[in-house]
Amino acid sequence: MYVKIETERLTFIRLNQTKLRSEEYIHLRDAINTDGNAQNIRPNEVDAVISAEIPNVQLDPELHEVVIKNMIHGPCGTLNQNSPCMMDGKCSKRYPRTLISETITGNDGYPLYHRRSRVDNGRTTIVKFKSTRY
Repeated sequence: MYVKIETERLTFIRLNQTKLRSEEYIHLRDAINTDGNAQNIRPNEVDAVISAEIPNVQLDPELHEVVIKNMIHGPCGTLNQNSPCMMDGKCSKRYPRTLISETITGNDGYPLYHRRSRVDNGRTTIVKFKSTRY
């Protein structure tokens, strides 16, 4: 079941790349490949091409709908212990992620993307999963 859902998501992403603005990721990939070292990319450069936030529904309703429908992880954790991502009582994808105001580069070179809280003008949404609202 999980494989079927994941396959459908990947197919959707492949067929709707322009909606998802995937062409912007090409520049990030080129920057990584040119230097061969992801450490050379500064956090403000990452923010120019990648966003881990929910898009503004007034500015881009189509992108907002795509993200809400296809790109939000979960529910897992205490809400759904039987989720495929759960290992030893924790989400293997490290969700829920902490809310931080600026993108930072972690010790392993993997960026921790800025996810603003409601206090910092971040956006929230209600997601329906199997007729349950989260």
